[in-house]
Amino acid sequence: MTADGAAEQLTGPVRRVRTRIGDPAWQVDGYREIKELLTDPRLGRSHPQPEQAARYSESAFLGQPSGTDPENERAEHARFRRVLSRSFSARRMEALRPRVTELASGLLDELAKQAPPVDFHERVSFPLPVLVICELLGVPYEDREEFCAYSEQLADMTDQATSKAGMQGLFTYMTALVERKRAQPGLDVISDLILAQKTETFPAAGSPVQPPGCCSPATSRR
Repeated sequence: MTADGAAEQLTGPVRRVRTRIGDPAWQVDGYREIKELLTDPRLGRSHPQPEQAARYSESAFLGQPSGTDPENERAEHARFRRVLSRSFSARRMEALRPRVTELASGLLDELAKQAPPVDFHERVSFPLPVLVICELLGVPYEDREEFCAYSEQLADMTDQATSKAGMQGLFTYMTALVERKRAQPGLDVISDLILAQKTETFPAAGSPVQPPGCCSPATSRR
């Protein structure tokens, strides 16, 4: 690579970097490049050898690629989109708007009561998406402190033991929640997945229903 080329790799919208744990990776910043990547079917979380792929962090959920078959990943993604189309319909999302507004207002009111300096991420930008995910999944209000604690642990990107403990705790909790939803379904993602099991077969790692990545609390850290 020429000297000019090396400089471009340091300053351009696509450049070589090191992840937070030291593995080589590509960082993409340009809007056009990101848009192109997100519409490219070759981009995904699969890798022929996940255990040898570069790690982004020590997170048990987002630390490294998952799965070895990109074709299967694309098929499963398309299937979940079809199954959950009702869960994320315009009508369902519009009905959720007042509750999301209430949650955001509550967090901002609590933020205003704190003496500066205040960490906006810890007070608002992390808890808000987790609380919205609770609404989507159908997590009862009285369980939200427990759910948020597991989410916080799972999202830890520096301590793998903490992240794994959060994943196990969340796994155990969600397994129990699924059984409760079987008895008392509602207008939420978990209930919709349970209903879909009558016509669909979902791959499971020991749990009756696994929420898709879009509903994972760990994604709110990204």
